[in-house]
Amino acid sequence: MKTFWAAAAVCGLLGACGPSLPEPYLQSRAAAERAYAHGRYDEAAAHWRDAAANAARKKDRADALYRHAASLRRAGKTRQAKTVLAALVREYPKSHRVDRALYDLADITIDGGDKTGGYDALRRFILERPDAGLALHAAQRYLVYLEERDGPAAAMRFAGATMKAVSDRPVEEYLGYHLGRLQEQEKQLSQARASYLRVAERFPYPRGAFWDDALLGAARVEREMGRPKDALETLGRLLRERESADLQGSYEKPLYAKARLERAELYELIGNPDAALTELRRVYTQHRYSPLRDDALWKESLLAKRLGRTERACAAAALLVKHLPESRYAACAHLVCPSAPSAMKRCREYIEREVNEAQSSSAKSSSVSPSISSSSLSRGSSSSSSSSSSSSSSSF
Repeated sequence: MKTFWAAAAVCGLLGACGPSLPEPYLQSRAAAERAYAHGRYDEAAAHWRDAAANAARKKDRADALYRHAASLRRAGKTRQAKTVLAALVREYPKSHRVDRALYDLADITIDGGDKTGGYDALRRFILERPDAGLALHAAQRYLVYLEERDGPAAAMRFAGATMKAVSDRPVEEYLGYHLGRLQEQEKQLSQARASYLRVAERFPYPRGAFWDDALLGAARVEREMGRPKDALETLGRLLRERESADLQGSYEKPLYAKARLERAELYELIGNPDAALTELRRVYTQHRYSPLRDDALWKESLLAKRLGRTERACAAAALLVKHLPESRYAACAHLVCPSAPSAMKRCREYIEREVNEAQSSSAKSSSVSPSISSSSLSRGSSSSSSSSSSSSSSSF
């Protein structure tokens, strides 16, 4: 008994007691890997063929066959590669390499000029192997092809019909999100909003890969529908899921800062510039690694200047010059605040034009309102007033 436990301990420490592999297989595999790494694909293919013949385990034979086919393909021998892949699928249908083999067969067919046959193989791959890692990529390629060949309506029909067949998989989430994008593109706004929100409901944070994109899309559509307060609530729903890492790493998503920047624009639309200024400053203070921080400070300084709040405009401009001097806007801080610290670079002419045009537009509309009129945009909203939207902005 002592001898057994001693041997087990040695195996555990040295990792030397795993399954022994035939020496001819190991030699062929090593030679194939060396040849492939040096671009000798014909030679690599021959060695992988030998490795498959010398392998003792099914998984090793299947792996060697796949890499044999891959080497043949790199050598330009696609017909032979296709034959080997078909044999792999036929002989080892439960192998871990089958998904990749089926996908490659479709890809080779497409590259060979038979787009109809190749893309039909991708369609079958999506439906028959929805759990495969490549199912998502297959769906992306097939939808692009279908839209180019038959138009957006055909792509939307396929996405809508296929979602049920691949339910509760990542490919369903992608199809739902892409359906929303197509509907938005075709100005089917109510349907697009419903599709986006369905994705966010079925694949919520943190599980959903398209959860934040879907909520941002729903808010974008709500804004276009003339429902800015609903868009504010949708973006607020996205931001309420923000969480911080106590030690190392981050849970921050790039779209959080974008969502907050869009909330600022929406507050302007409904005539609540104070809330807009607050959201713009939060982009700078709460999203430390976002590339939108300088945009937010610049927008804050411009808005404050339009509102006649010189002190606020200068404070934002000073932060921009001091903490983000590499920003293209830093050199233009003097345009919104003459007392702003000098920057090393010169202000670009297109930014000067934008500032001058904004000031001219603001002067013409100052008799109406300091911000964009929203009487027509706020109709149909679920919120009761701009003040209620302002109060909600302080909760996250």
